[in-house]
Amino acid sequence: MKDIETVTSILRYKNKILILKRSGGVRYYKHCWAGVCGYLNESEPLEKALQEIEEETGIPRNELKLVKKEKVVVPDNERGINWNMNVFLFDSNTDVVDIDWEHVDYKWINKDELDNFETLLGMNRVVQELLG
Repeated sequence: MKDIETVTSILRYKNKILILKRSGGVRYYKHCWAGVCGYLNESEPLEKALQEIEEETGIPRNELKLVKKEKVVVPDNERGINWNMNVFLFDSNTDVVDIDWEHVDYKWINKDELDNFETLLGMNRVVQELLG
């Protein structure tokens, strides 16, 4: 299995979490709902998470407060990939979102509604790890 390092951030605003519907232009899990995701490359995980949030949602880092961080490994046997996910929970001071090309829609939902959406592999586990 190939190991790929990523960051995934869950944003929370007034007890709702942000999910984003991935576009057909992304490499993996097209049209699935997810948090804010990105490849880690050589950046420090927290810095990369904040950069991805700004790019993908338009929410500036000064509107965010880090609440929790975890490490989650999600195996994707079909693709032969272990997703080594650095996951973050942020509280946001705003619910105003301006999505980029990587997404076609977004919603603020209660965490219990997540099962109603076709999500990125491991998304339910990430939310459970961060929110309990």
